[in-house]
Amino acid sequence: MFANPAAAVAAFSGPIGFQIGSCNNLRGPTFSEQDLGVAKSFSIISSRDINLKFRTDAFNAFNHPSFNSPGTLTSYDDITNPGQFGQLTSINGTYRVLQLALRLEF
Repeated sequence: MFANPAAAVAAFSGPIGFQIGSCNNLRGPTFSEQDLGVAKSFSIISSRDINLKFRTDAFNAFNHPSFNSPGTLTSYDDITNPGQFGQLTSINGTYRVLQLALRLEF
């Protein structure tokens, strides 16, 4: 059935109760992005309350790709174009980003 995209589109029907309209019929790939952060504070001069803070953040720490929905539209799955049915062609989100910070607090 999926070897012929036109037959897959023709055979598609929503679950019982959702035959009216096409809202949320299909779901695209999941979006997964984990961010991590670590911070450490060092006391430089404790009598004057002067501290040095080091912080590192990792955005999309595991560098997990999150793909856009298949079809010509990026916000939902487009089953009206059988030529692109089920094809993941672009990435949504960012690559891994690391950020380092050093802060002197007084």
